[in-house]
Formats: sequence, structure tokens, C-alpha cells
Amino acid sequence: MKFRTEKNHLLQKLLSKRSFLITTILGASIAMFGFGPCVTETSPNLYPGIQYFVDVANTGLYYPPYGGACPYGGSYYAANSSCQVTNFGAGVLSSAVTYTVGETPPVAGFYYPQPTAGSCPYGGTVDTIYNVPICAVASYSYNNLASTHYFVYAANNGGNSISMYVMDPTSGALTANGTIATGLSPFSIAVDPTGRFVYTSNFAGSCSSPGSISMYAINQSTGQLISLGPDIPAGIEPTSIFVDPTGRFVYTANDGGACGPADDTLSMYTINQSTGVLTHLTAMPARYGGLNVPFAVTVDPSGLYVYAANGNGSSGGSVSEFTINQATGNLTAMGGSPVLTGVSPFPLEITADPTGRFVYATNEDPPTSNDFSMLSINPTNGSLTAMATFPSTGTQPNGFAIDPFGRLAFTPNAGSSNATSYGINPTTGLLTAIGTSGAGSVPFGFAIDPTGRFGFAANEGSNSISAYTINRNTGALGPATPYGAGTGSLSVAVTAGPGRFAYVANLGANTVSYYFIDPNTGWLTQFGSDVTVGTDPSSVVADPSGRFVYVANGADSTVSMFSVTPKSGVLTSIASAIPTGSGPNTVAVDPTGRFAYTANAGSSNISVYTINQTTGALTSQGTTSTTSAPTSVAFDTTGNYLYATEGSGNLVANFSINQTNGTLTSVGTTSTTYNQQAIAVNPVGRYAYSADGSSAAVTEFSVSTSTGVLTPIGTVSTGVGTSQANSIAVHPTGRYAYVANAGTGNVTIYTISSATGLLTQTGLASVGSVPSSVSIDPTGRFLYVVNKGTSGLGTVTIFQINPISGGLSGGTTVGTGDLPVSIFTVR
Repeated sequence: MKFRTEKNHLLQKLLSKRSFLITTILGASIAMFGFGPCVTETSPNLYPGIQYFVDVANTGLYYPPYGGACPYGGSYYAANSSCQVTNFGAGVLSSAVTYTVGETPPVAGFYYPQPTAGSCPYGGTVDTIYNVPICAVASYSYNNLASTHYFVYAANNGGNSISMYVMDPTSGALTANGTIATGLSPFSIAVDPTGRFVYTSNFAGSCSSPGSISMYAINQSTGQLISLGPDIPAGIEPTSIFVDPTGRFVYTANDGGACGPADDTLSMYTINQSTGVLTHLTAMPARYGGLNVPFAVTVDPSGLYVYAANGNGSSGGSVSEFTINQATGNLTAMGGSPVLTGVSPFPLEITADPTGRFVYATNEDPPTSNDFSMLSINPTNGSLTAMATFPSTGTQPNGFAIDPFGRLAFTPNAGSSNATSYGINPTTGLLTAIGTSGAGSVPFGFAIDPTGRFGFAANEGSNSISAYTINRNTGALGPATPYGAGTGSLSVAVTAGPGRFAYVANLGANTVSYYFIDPNTGWLTQFGSDVTVGTDPSSVVADPSGRFVYVANGADSTVSMFSVTPKSGVLTSIASAIPTGSGPNTVAVDPTGRFAYTANAGSSNISVYTINQTTGALTSQGTTSTTSAPTSVAFDTTGNYLYATEGSGNLVANFSINQTNGTLTSVGTTSTTYNQQAIAVNPVGRYAYSADGSSAAVTEFSVSTSTGVLTPIGTVSTGVGTSQANSIAVHPTGRYAYVANAGTGNVTIYTISSATGLLTQTGLASVGSVPSSVSIDPTGRFLYVVNKGTSGLGTVTIFQINPISGGLSGGTTVGTGDLPVSIFTVR
């Protein structure tokens, strides 16, 4: 990597000595890899995640993340493969100073004393580290440091703007972060799944003048938005916008209003993966697929199908169905589209659940209906079947948001100015009302943060955002906390941004190493000193919120517990390690973040713990026996079932999870051909896969939607003889899988059939010696493989994932500790 200069290598040495140092800011007020804390960046010429080298005159260079082009301005200079920039923005930069800033007040740190070595022109005291002169600073201004990684955005229909907020990851409280202009009358807002770009559909226009889409990049350090250029055209009156789960395509529903049927269309766009700029695809024929005043659009979680809710029809509302061309993003109407919902002629929202089994339409047309339509998704072809309707407990329900686990739904009710929570039956998809909580006036949109702990309603009538806590045991919303927004706030979105940190358990050193993740390249930069854990750490995991990290220690049969410092990723011990059963191989946290489990090979059981939601401390709930030595555990997407591979019994044990205390109840065992080493569940929830530790094969399973029990549906070779397959990861879209082969030093790449769940091998990628763990970052852009080797220091191999094919590129490596065996990436 060209951007890894000698200065960075020196910095890593410095960081290993001064543990309070965490983030580099190179000659500009921007974080080295786009992560906080950082000095607030104010120049429109600087981009998050890019390492700049700048002189006093604001001229300088940066190394482009993809080489051969300059996506963030400047001219390409082939001699050193850099982008030369003549002006970064006067008044922003003081000097070519490398700053390294500490974590908590007093915010101590240092910078290199340039341009005059031996003096400190920007404050601080002369010091040295490894005979290198530095300027040690006792306290930076804490107010100038970015404080969190979670961002909230509200589209203000009357104010032609977006209100920006920073969300506290502990309380969900919002801090205003400025506004930015949009096109006329923004109606809906969407964030791409990588957390890099934001788009609004702008309603205003006329029958002869279409609406538009505004495009922005997210500053990964501050959360502020950066315009990507002029708005681009949409259809007539675009009311809804949605980014597909792969982050490659955008769709808007253009309802056309009173302009006539010629304007009932969906607009289709591709996303430039480097810049975020949209390209408009070929126009869709009017009324194609039965479109009739389409008011809302969504994409199923696999990224294969598009559904549009139509707001006009003589026999009630309907939903148009389309397949997505995976190469181009163009849509093809399914045979029989649209499907009638049979109720209100005016559905305002449509949402697919995270498991990809159900679609819900919100029908707001008093006094005709105040209800929801539920439709099932055919797993083979994506077609819909109307199943049921449910009454709304509020008046004029508008939005419909589902939590990341597919267990809870939330609707803002414009007529009764409140928000309602519903439970979702994981088997049938049926809704059960839980309760309501007040909102502002005329709430219209609702969004849930990626951890499922907080909800936000956009209130059109009171120009505000209502923030809620979500009780993950009951699903109830806490009292609303209001925050000011712009005029006519209609839509709200939340993002956690790209993956930020990676943690590696080092078996030979009894430590955990931790790294920053570069959001553009996936590159890992180690920082701080390794953290000491128990003896022979075998597994490391973080809870879904990224607030806590747990390490299973195989030799002393304990779990070490840590809190994660939000801005730096630094680990702080919560309490003394807690006992497990004998010889834990794996530690895992359920999707809701309430329970933790260890697979104890030495005692043939699973230890169960509850997680304190404030401190992260574990409390034992006892153990559950398995038939033989368990090697790994995984969960279904709803968090209702746990699966444990039994390495010496050719079995997978199936358990249901008590939703109060996390205890397990056996629902049967599933026999397999080979000894199972590791297991992963497809994020869409219908299939699971296990790596067979004694062979070069993967076993494929279907997941029962009623009982959670796994049923084998096939096996597939890893393509490398009899090499031990010992780790498996499934892509967040559920379209690709990756298996680490310990004996041959490579990774097998598969595509996953959305219709059958079966795997097809598409390639092999070489890694280091004895790959022991494979992990995909939360955005699905990067894959990491820990290479244990046979002795001494190991490595991590870093790949970029092709979103179209699932293929891997890159293959660069960074060092780790002694005998690394497990890796986990965290937002």
C-alpha cells in the first residue's frame, strides 16, 4: 500500500510505547483513516478516509485508494502514484504537522515538531520517543474532537434541507450537527449500506418538470454531509427512495400525482462505488408492471427483487413486483404483477423484513382503512402472495420500520401523533400490538439505529425528531425526547458508517491485538499495545452494538470482558474473567445483544450468560449439555434459535432460546456426514452452512421457519482435496460464502442460490499459512483471514469483495501477535 509511509511505520512503534495515543491527523484536520477522534474538518476540499500530506501553502498530495485516478480532486502524478492538489482550502491548515491525539480529557498527545526540529511552534514540550523528537501536548481542546460514530439525518420537506445529528451510542441522545441544502421539497431520505453516501428524493416539480435526487458523501469523522454535485433528474413527484442492499443501485417511486398515468414510473440508478455519484438508467415505461401512482418502493434483503406500493386502484391497493438485473440494475416486471392487497387504495409505505420472507404495506386512508397488509415472498422467484391485514392501533399510520432482527415493527401515526410498536411472529409474520408512545405533531417517517436499541420519528407538523429507547425484552418504546429539525420533517435515516475496528485473539501470546479499518481500502493499522487476556485465547467477539468485546480463554476456561471506547476502539477490562465450562472453543453473542454463549469442548456443554446492557458484564445462567464436544455456535437471524456444531459427533445441536434469560432448550439434533468445525447462518434466515473439520466440504442446511431445526440439503466440496475446512463466513447480503482451508492456505469462494440456498464454488484465493478464522466487515466490502501459521507471529490477509460476483481482490497482509486464531470486525 503506497499510503503506508515510513512515517506511519514509525508511528506504530511510537504507539506501542505510548498507549494513550490513538489517531493520526496528517497535516490537516482530518483523521488518518476516517475515524474519530479527530479535529473537526471544515474545508470542503478534504474527504474522510483519505490520508493527506500538506504544506504550509495548502498545496500537497494524497495517495488515491484505487490508483491511476484522483476521485477527490487533483492531478495524477505517475512518478509516485499520487494526486497533486494545489489548494486544500485557505485557513484550515496551519503546517505540515502530524498530530496524534489521546482519548479522554485531558486529551494528551503529541505532534512532530516540524518544520523546526527541537522546538514546538504549535505548543507543547520537547520530548523524544526512540530518539525521535516530538512535541508532547498535555491537553488538546476536547470540544474539537469527534465524539461518536452514529449519525442521524432528517429530510425537511418545507425547509429544502437535511438536518444532521450525532447520536450518542449509549443513550441514543442527539446532538445537532448542522444542516445542508437539498433540492425542492425532499420527501424521502436513504443511506447506502456502507454508510458512505446519502440520497434524498425531492418531490417538487410539475407535470412538465420532474423532481430530482440530491447526493451526498458522509464525512466519516464528523457525520457532516458533503454535496456530490448538482441534483440529478428523477420522475414526476418522487415520493420514496431506496438503496439496494449491495449498495450498487438506487430506486425512486414517482407517483405522478395528477399528471396522469404516463408518469407512473420507478426511476433506476447505478452508484459509482468510488464517488457515490448516481447514473440514471434507461427510463422505465409508464404503468410498467401495473404501476399505478407508486408511492413507496423497497428492495428485498437479498437484493434480487423490487416491490412498489401503488396508491390508486379501483379494487384497492396493489404492489408491483420486479426482478433486478444483477449486472445493470434494470428492472423486469414479474408475471402477474401487480398483486392486489385488497384494502386501502392508498398504501403509503412498503417494507421487507430482514429475513426476506414477508413484505408489509402501510395503508393510510381514513375512514376506509387504518391498517397494514402482509404479503409473503416466494423464496424461489420473489413473487408475492397477500396473506393478512392487521388493524393499526393509531390513526393514519405512515411509515413502517422493522428492527434489524425481524422481531419488532414500529409505525408513526400521523392522525394520533404517536408511535406504535408491534411484535412480529418469527414463524407466521403476524403482528401483535405492544404499545404506543407519544410523538410530535404529524409523525411521518420512522427509522431504527443499526443496533436496534433506539428509534426516531420525523414529525412533519412540529418540525422535530422524536427519539426513543427500545426495550429489547418487551419491544416497548420509551418516552419520546424531542429534538428540533427543519420545516416539515418527513423522513429520517440512521447510519453507523463503515466498520471501524478489528480485533484478533493471539493464542500463543495470550493477548488481543486491535486495529483501525481504513473505510476506503479495508487496510488494517494496528494501534496501542496488545491487551492481555486469559491463557490460550481461542475466540473473540463483539456485541452487535460494538460496545463490548468478549474473549474465550481455552486453557483457563474463562471469558474476558471488555468495554470498547467508542472513539478509539481501545479495550478496557470490565471485571475479572468469568468462569466457563472446560475448554471453551468459541464465544458468541446473540443478535439482540442480550445473551452470550461459549461452546465448551472439554466439558461437552454450552455456558449461558446474560449481558448487562449498561456495563457489558456477564452473569452466568448455567450450562446446557451437548452430545459431544461443541466447537462453535451460531444464531438464526431472529435470535430465537442457537446452533452448535459438535466436532466429534457428526452432529449439529438445535436449541431454542428463552427470550427472558437466554437459557437453551433442545429442539433436536441434525446428523451430518462429517465432523463439523464451524457454522454460519445466511442473513436472510432460511439457510445455514457448516465447515466440515475433517474433510474438504461444506454441509448445507435449510432452516425450519416454525421450529428452527436444521435439515441437510446437500454438501459441496471446497475444491482443495482433503484440506481441513475450519471457518466459514456468509456475506451480509446472503449471496456469497467464504471458507478458510487450514491445510492448503487458501479460501474457497461460493455464490449462494437465493432460490435453493445451495453453494456453487466460483474460485480460490491464496492466504497465509494455516488460516484459522475468516470475517467480513459489517459493510460487506472487505474480508479478513487470520493466518495462524505453525509458530511465532501470524498475519491477517485483507481482501476487497466484488459486490457483483463476490470475488476477492487485494490479498495484502499485516502482522499480528503470536499464533492468531480468531478475528472479529466491529462498527
